[in-house]
This record gives sequence, structure tokens and C-alpha cells, in this order.
Amino acid sequence: MSINRPADSPEPPVAPEVGSLDTGDDADSQPPVEITIVHGSLGGAEYALMIGGFADEQLGGQERFIDRQFAGLLTSWEEVGLFPTKVGASRFIDLNPDVETEPPGCYVIGLGSACGVHILERAAA
Repeated sequence: MSINRPADSPEPPVAPEVGSLDTGDDADSQPPVEITIVHGSLGGAEYALMIGGFADEQLGGQERFIDRQFAGLLTSWEEVGLFPTKVGASRFIDLNPDVETEPPGCYVIGLGSACGVHILERAAA
């Protein structure tokens, strides 16, 4: 489910109505729910990842990891002004078919300034 509203709408989104959560059954008679948490690495992804770049931030976290995985490519982009930071800008790390990398690709999308950017502007990116 998603809740969408136009950027120029002054009204907050309205949550959809949800039916009663009371099933009439006693909570003690319900089967237990098993929750498993697995710590993984971005390097273990079997699909191309998507990370964001902020205009007023240095590479860190996931950007540094992707930079190491792809031999400093993001640092090179940043040095020559090609690292996407403006809302709507993006680049794809095109893989060399002769070299196996983990993850197998990455989209880098610009998110604008980390200060004062409205969430709907980032969603548009």
C-alpha cells in the first residue's frame, strides 16, 4: 500500500481505514510469531543496488563501501564533478563483464542537500 499526495497539496495524506484488529481470539491462544534477523552485507546482494548522494556530504557508509568495491569509482566521479548530487541526477555503474564484482552493479541517485530538502523532492528523485 502506498499513500500519495501531490507536492502542492496543503493537506497531509489521509491514512486508509483499517478494520478492527480484534479477532475475538484470546492473544494467549494465538501461535507464536517467529522473527529472524540476519545481518548481511551490501556485497552479498545478487542484484544492482541503489544508493543516494547528498550535495553537502562527503562519501560515507554505503558510498564508501561501493567505492571500495568498484576500485574508487565514486571518488573519481566526485573529483571530476560527475558524482550525482542534484535531485533527479543519476548514474549507473556499468560493469565490466570480465570482472566479477559484488554487488553486481549500483545506481547512484542525487538527493540534493541533506539540509532542508522536503521528503517529496527526494521521492521525485
